[in-house]
Amino acid sequence: MFRHSRAMHLYRNGMPLHLVSECLGHGQINTTKEFYANADIEMKRVAINSATSKLNPLLNNEYDFNFDDDEELLKKLYGLK
Repeated sequence: MFRHSRAMHLYRNGMPLHLVSECLGHGQINTTKEFYANADIEMKRVAINSATSKLNPLLNNEYDFNFDDDEELLKKLYGLK
């Protein structure tokens, strides 16, 4: 458990996977990939944001997504209408 936690901490904080593999003493990087290299939600979010253009209107806050006062739209979004 300690090895896995430490390996994931290093990996999530930017240590390349091949170095994590060396720290763990794995003979092959495939062992590390299979058991230790799990991307969490934050890693996925950062990757998607870095791959998404800054011209994307969703990232530029051009749209207001507050639907609190629009009961009809909320019903459509939830499939109730």
